[in-house]
Amino acid sequence: MEGNNRKLKIAFLGQPEYFRCLYERDLDDLYDVREYKLIWGAPWYYYSNLIEFAPDIAFFFRADLFSDELVKRLPGKKVALSSEPIPKYINGTLSTSSDMEYRFASLKNARNKFDHFFHFDRSSLRYLQENGFKVDGDFMFPVATGTYHPTNSEKKWDIFFGGRDTVHRDNYLKILKRDFEVLHISSGIFSDEYVRLINACKIGVNIHVDDKPSIEHRIQNMMACGNLVMSEPLSPNDMFIPGRHYVEFSNKKEFLEKFLYYYHRDSEREVIARNGLKLVRERLASKKEFPKLIGKILGT
Repeated sequence: MEGNNRKLKIAFLGQPEYFRCLYERDLDDLYDVREYKLIWGAPWYYYSNLIEFAPDIAFFFRADLFSDELVKRLPGKKVALSSEPIPKYINGTLSTSSDMEYRFASLKNARNKFDHFFHFDRSSLRYLQENGFKVDGDFMFPVATGTYHPTNSEKKWDIFFGGRDTVHRDNYLKILKRDFEVLHISSGIFSDEYVRLINACKIGVNIHVDDKPSIEHRIQNMMACGNLVMSEPLSPNDMFIPGRHYVEFSNKKEFLEKFLYYYHRDSEREVIARNGLKLVRERLASKKEFPKLIGKILGT
């Protein structure tokens, strides 16, 4: 709140199908929240309604895709929330891929033109700094737990994966598609419909774009819906513990074996799912995490 009890004006700019899940409806009681959809290559005046809104803080997802002129014209604090997997250090060794380097080449368009810059994966902070970025720290993406929550939906599918197709992902998913009910959504579903479909599946799966560790925020979305999550190894973090909050697999043989194990053991599956749900509600709920970040930005 500011003087005269005016709510802080908060703007979120990005692709709603990917990023609305971080804040959806959960912050509306705390702030005056507006959402502005990213249109690739749009000139600054496309966002005239945003400029007229004059947010106190504007959060940019895919900050590299917005024009310099828009950033210059916009009042208030401009904050980049970097979301894409880029090269990182794991146990002191640089981990990279063509996909990461492609994304980083684009991210350089956002270098040092925002008031604050946060990256979702702390293992990439050193690489960012080595390449001239002024980084305020990491920000593990939270979940709008008011929207993303368990329901009593019938389990129509055995396994859920939401993400674009890659050869690496298909090599895993095709193992199960012959004998089990697999729901794979590559794009176009988000918000309440996305929540409904996650809840209609027994097990949620996280598979990286390639064979390099990352930490995609679909993990916490599925946990928030009460799913058991199975995932390839994640980037180093102090949040998710394999065997407690999720089930980790490192190859296709292990993936199939662990899927079959938990598929047939409801009670064991539910224990890990409850642990993941509890973790997200305690440490990654939007209503808790965004006020902390906003306080840091404003120095309050």
